Amino acid sequence: MSILQAGFSLAGIALGCVLVVADKRKPTEIELTKMAGQNPDGAGIAWREGDTIRWRKGLTLEEIKPLNEQAPMPYVLHFRIGTCGGKIPEMTHPFPVEREVGLSLDGSTKGSVLFHNGHWSPYKERGLDHAIKNKVRVPAGKWSDTRVMAWLTHLHGPGILEFIDEKVILFSPTKIEIFHPDGWFRIQDLLVSNRIWEHFFVRDDNDEAWDYMYQPHNSHRQVCRLGNCTKDTLGASWYCEEHQPPCREKTCSQPRIGGTEYCREHQLSCIAVLCQKAREPGEMYCRSHVPVRSDNKKTEPLRLTAPRENPADDAHDRVLPAILEDPVLQEQRKWACSFNVKRLSGHVM
Repeated sequence: MSILQAGFSLAGIALGCVLVVADKRKPTEIELTKMAGQNPDGAGIAWREGDTIRWRKGLTLEEIKPLNEQAPMPYVLHFRIGTCGGKIPEMTHPFPVEREVGLSLDGSTKGSVLFHNGHWSPYKERGLDHAIKNKVRVPAGKWSDTRVMAWLTHLHGPGILEFIDEKVILFSPTKIEIFHPDGWFRIQDLLVSNRIWEHFFVRDDNDEAWDYMYQPHNSHRQVCRLGNCTKDTLGASWYCEEHQPPCREKTCSQPRIGGTEYCREHQLSCIAVLCQKAREPGEMYCRSHVPVRSDNKKTEPLRLTAPRENPADDAHDRVLPAILEDPVLQEQRKWACSFNVKRLSGHVM
């Protein structure tokens, strides 16, 4: 499988890593490939064996694939972008929550392991301040923000993670604790800490499998990937208008339109607050809410679609934080202190 990375930037968005909780289904090979492509500095996995947590980390995509197949659910995956501590296998996740916070790439514990998605900037200051004030010996080896979190959690208990505004998982033989879960999502039953990795697109040369390109205005001319077709691709997809794949809505076989992922009937809803109109293909907004360009003209849609009168209220229709509908995250809602559920169409926890 060959991989191409989308050539665009996501200004203002933290690109640090992705966490996956496989409690209802396992990620597919394409999902793993996307996650590893977007986060290329090493993967890690932890699973349960009776009353023990086993982990392996510092893994490549090819090494994580068989473990993903073999691990019993629930298990936790992590794909890293090296920001703190360097791009070395020992800095991949998880870290055991223990006194030495060991750097072993393959281990087990009767306690917890810690995973983290994000970038905790003051980790050096917090770690040094704690060691000096409390006269605590600092374990040897390289350090990252996540290793400091695991060390402080061992010394002070999981409650200290409530003071750190980061997405963290403590995985133990008896429970999965998810801190600050308000930014998590369910993607067809897969629980993930962000959706940035979906922007990384994959092409399988063996079976002509398609994959949606999330960049609506690619500066390079794209040719349809089906067979010997040489027509230009449509919108942001891999294929021309004639060879568009079927709608991603379950049981729907209608072709997609305008280079989007859906047919005319199942177009997603506008992301403007409280708006339920269908998006314009290639846009995140309906025709009424298409953003204005610098020349004060509205962006021309790739193709017009009629808004639906009664858009379906399902997982494909609106991308909602998983905490609104997910029992696993609702159990952790005491940590969700920054999310205003009243803004999202009457969904209440």
